[in-house]
Amino acid sequence: MKKWIIATLAAALVAVLVPLAVVQVTAAGASNATHRHQSGAITIQSWLHANPSTNGLSATVVACFKVTGAIMDQGGNPTWNDATYAVTSASSPASSKCGNAAPVGGYIMVPPPSSANTLSTVYAVHAITGAKGQVFISFSGVYNLTTTSSASVGAYQGTGTWLITGGTGAYAGLQGDGTWAADATTFPYIRHTETGQVWWSRPS
Repeated sequence: MKKWIIATLAAALVAVLVPLAVVQVTAAGASNATHRHQSGAITIQSWLHANPSTNGLSATVVACFKVTGAIMDQGGNPTWNDATYAVTSASSPASSKCGNAAPVGGYIMVPPPSSANTLSTVYAVHAITGAKGQVFISFSGVYNLTTTSSASVGAYQGTGTWLITGGTGAYAGLQGDGTWAADATTFPYIRHTETGQVWWSRPS
């Protein structure tokens, strides 16, 4: 039984980490032949709805989002405004933040969340679709999906880094990186915020 669990975890890790390694190596290789153009700061605000697997190791995700700053776009029909984005109340529950949440990808957590006071490493690859095109983003970081907050990350919180590896439409050639923070106190609904820089790569 133990060997089966280890094999399952290994297969899941390969399925996620290999694509992540490929996109990151590709992005790194491309940076040697391109230069940054039209760079600027952005903020991405999202409400995610996770649909975890039975063992909690992975999940598929639907979401709505807003991008502000150097890029202005949105997708999934977000229903919050800037004043209420950070507030979830009985009159405005997390489940109502998206008018038409769209599939964006998924994530894997190792180890799967449990009641123990342990952090889970999270890896994710998402494609968000706005009015002007798609943006491809990979994420890594840590989550504490437990009922305690004595770990280095508060209970039901997550932090990490993100990397934009490309896009379509108006976002063709888009690159970017930064940090993210998440509040999962309303899990499986998660409030997610990314901040950082973007730029368009052009041949040098």
